[in-house]
Amino acid sequence: MAQRADNNDGSCREILTGRHAGKWRVQYTHRTDTGQRRRLSRLFSTKTEGKDFLKGLQRGERVAALRRTQEPTLGEWFDWLARNDWPETIGESTISARTGRFRKYVASHLGNWPLSGIDPLQVRAFYKHLRDSGASDSLVLEVRSDLVRAFNQATSPYQRVPHSLANPFRLPLQQPARRDAVALTPEEVHASLIEP
Repeated sequence: MAQRADNNDGSCREILTGRHAGKWRVQYTHRTDTGQRRRLSRLFSTKTEGKDFLKGLQRGERVAALRRTQEPTLGEWFDWLARNDWPETIGESTISARTGRFRKYVASHLGNWPLSGIDPLQVRAFYKHLRDSGASDSLVLEVRSDLVRAFNQATSPYQRVPHSLANPFRLPLQQPARRDAVALTPEEVHASLIEP
């Protein structure tokens, strides 16, 4: 039995049995920007089409295009949700606040990464960067909440990333300092209201 292609040469083989008999299967394994190995497998009607596609992969011309079509970046996904999903269930002011936080704090750090390429170590460093740059604990929690929701929607219901992929944004964070509650009597409230 022939081996599947597990190197940068790839393979183009005719399918001899089954419902795709007579077609040509191209298999190619490449490394993503984050170093993960990804296997591509495509069917073609003719050997010429398959060989041309494989040559494009070997030259690196098609790999970037395939990555773009397979999976959106975090920034693209966030924008898509803000335009197509959230308006049906969330108020306009909430959407505006979420997209504003994303553009201001997240886009330049993680916005260009494909969803499945985001590593929890990157996310941990990003949260630390936010705190070190003066963001309050409550703001970091709000940003985290936005990102967790967006990634969860990419998993279900839209299935843009596999269910087996853990949400990299769901990391434990330091909670804001608790504020002491102050109870006032009605007389104290009245007195404070009439003070100039």
